[in-house]
Amino acid sequence: MMFAGFLFRPEAKTVCLIGLGGGYIPTVFRMHLPQVKLQTVEVDPLVEKLAKQYFGFSIPAGQSLSIDDGRQFLKKSREHYDQIWLDAFNSDYIPSHMTTKEFLMLARSRLTEGGIIIQNLFCDNKLYDAQIATIRSVFAKVFVFQGQRSGSCIVVASDKPAVEPAGLRKLAESMGGRIGRIDLLANRPMQDPPAVKRRRS
Repeated sequence: MMFAGFLFRPEAKTVCLIGLGGGYIPTVFRMHLPQVKLQTVEVDPLVEKLAKQYFGFSIPAGQSLSIDDGRQFLKKSREHYDQIWLDAFNSDYIPSHMTTKEFLMLARSRLTEGGIIIQNLFCDNKLYDAQIATIRSVFAKVFVFQGQRSGSCIVVASDKPAVEPAGLRKLAESMGGRIGRIDLLANRPMQDPPAVKRRRS
């Protein structure tokens, strides 16, 4: 779902990913987006070790991995990115210091002109509404997408996105609609802001 960010910023050449997980996202970049410079930030060195041991993760040319706290990394770095992906969790929750208005303003300051923030949230998280409200307080445009087969929502935030949701299908079709085996239109928009949490029955 996060790769739908390339519909909002299709010409992106630099991406910062906060949260390595099993290394799936960097692997897709390596296989299908080798022209994009990817900087991954992971706070726990054990996560890197497990990703390499069990999921075949490696760091190819054009990618970098920093073992650091995501907020501290952005604070120290002077690099600017076309997209910043936030995919960091402590169990079911995003680390609290990465949910604040101050953190989002820091992330926004590390974006290039027209850059976007993409954040992975659990739709049923009890803090979901507050998190959306905080994102809306920082960015002029906030779009929420809900996975059809998951409990995740993807938030796309930008002050000046290259395209609005109404133009996504046309742009996706012009790009072939896919990145590798990822269907960029497989997920539907949940709501334009204000986003209201949708309860599951």
